[in-house]
Amino acid sequence: MISIGKILDYLDKNDISYSFKGDKKVIINKPYVNKGDSSCFYYSLNREMFREKVDLLISRFEINSPIKNLIITKDSKYVFYFILSNLFSVKSFVINNRTILSVKLGENTVISSNVKFNSNIKIGNSNSIGGEAFSYYEIASVKHKVIPYASLVIQDNVEVANSCIIDRGILSDTVIGTNTKIDSLVYIAHDVKIGKNCIITSGVRINGYSNISNNCYLGSGSIIRNNINIGKNTTVGMGAVVTKSFGDNLVLFGNPAIIKAYKCQCSNILKFNTEISSCECGVQYKLLSNKVVVESKKQIQIKNL
Repeated sequence: MISIGKILDYLDKNDISYSFKGDKKVIINKPYVNKGDSSCFYYSLNREMFREKVDLLISRFEINSPIKNLIITKDSKYVFYFILSNLFSVKSFVINNRTILSVKLGENTVISSNVKFNSNIKIGNSNSIGGEAFSYYEIASVKHKVIPYASLVIQDNVEVANSCIIDRGILSDTVIGTNTKIDSLVYIAHDVKIGKNCIITSGVRINGYSNISNNCYLGSGSIIRNNINIGKNTTVGMGAVVTKSFGDNLVLFGNPAIIKAYKCQCSNILKFNTEISSCECGVQYKLLSNKVVVESKKQIQIKNL
């Protein structure tokens, strides 16, 4: 929690050039992450109207916006990260309302600041948990490391094998969902969200700001580009390179990854000899423009022999 005036004083102290319009007494609590956030700040790189409601905007230009408090500087993105790293980053180590005995740590595993554990978690040997992201901003031709604002949250019944790196979030928490299992030599970058009941096999790389939905399987050596969304119950094959977002119930292979098959909600592979496929579980699907939609559901009766 800090006033805009204090932020401006810090910029002055570090000889950062800017102009300001607004009220220096306004209090800023955090960076903008989600729509509806209050007392927050963010940056803009172009002259277009910034449509989200923030209490302080750092911009390269004067823009057509109802935002009342505006810092104008030629390096708006980097000034944003300079403020975030130096005035808002938090350091803490938390075991969430549970006994530390519910988290089993292997040898040579490093737990960094701002990590939040739930219960029944197993973490193997030689892991880096909650480290800082490989992210830099540049001011006056000097590169500075971004100090993360957010946390790493590891939910119930998660297992991490050996020699993995899981970074904490820069703007929003990195999250590993309940019952997810992670094999050795996996890299999970900052601000990644992994859902419940996922299997992440050896050598997988998930880059920043990506979302992996519930019940996904990521094959050995697969790579997920930054800012990618993978739908629920989707399988990513061994060595696949995912460069765009995909929906639910798919099988992806290749570099770049493409759809190789479709899955039923029960995870059975669907076979389309025509545009209609019926699963053993009783659900019938129709294939429309590379998407499958439920055509009908039948009640399956199991008879006792």
